[in-house]
Amino acid sequence: MGEIKFRAWLKDEKRMINWSPTFFSDMSPVTGYSSWFPDDPDVILMQYIGLKDENEKDGYFGDIVQDEGDRYIVEWDPDEGVAYLKSCMDSSIDCEIVAITSREIIGNIHENPELLPVH
Repeated sequence: MGEIKFRAWLKDEKRMINWSPTFFSDMSPVTGYSSWFPDDPDVILMQYIGLKDENEKDGYFGDIVQDEGDRYIVEWDPDEGVAYLKSCMDSSIDCEIVAITSREIIGNIHENPELLPVH
């Protein structure tokens, strides 16, 4: 099993909280984890995908990845149960998440929305 880490975007404060073991301080007998975050729509958890980019930076869902000028968003497909890179330019293009290791994470959709094209 891969490493399980999260970070959290606090919408109201417009800031990211990095991983801390206290994210899950109360163990659940069902999942093994219980978040100390309330069911708050202003807190967005982003899970580590278990891979790093070309600069050894941890990859999370919601990250923006660049490759030779093309930008992608790390997303999750709940129907297929897989992570993938979604093109920021063309919604019909996606590729395997393993491709992140040869690309650079340049930001994320919450802290850096200016990196996304305006539609």
